[in-house]
Amino acid sequence: MEEELSSKEVDVGGSVEAKKVTAENKVSVGGSITAKDGVYAHRVEIGRRGKVDGSIYADEALIRERATVGDIHAKSIDMERRAQARNLYGERIRLESDCQILGEVKYTQSLETEHEVRFAKPPEKVEKLS
Repeated sequence: MEEELSSKEVDVGGSVEAKKVTAENKVSVGGSITAKDGVYAHRVEIGRRGKVDGSIYADEALIRERATVGDIHAKSIDMERRAQARNLYGERIRLESDCQILGEVKYTQSLETEHEVRFAKPPEKVEKLS
């Protein structure tokens, strides 16, 4: 397992295991990332059916259709149809139809959901994210 993967942009087509993945601009995942200490970037984009094992820390997170991720801490979170996440912490969150959230959702500004979004517990609007 690599200790740390760090660059201006990180593009993962296959699979990567690292303690931590950091990019100045963007992390794109077409395959899978396992990052015990998390994925850090301005923008994180997980492709269709992509997988992230570890937390995501970003300004913008885009989770494409049928992707699976752990926790997301981001200002803006967009999840496309049938994507799945553990916990979401963001300012603005948008969930398309059939998304599944296994843990909690906390947001400070807005939450938009399409039909058939499944929450393990009701989303909560908070003053600030801890």
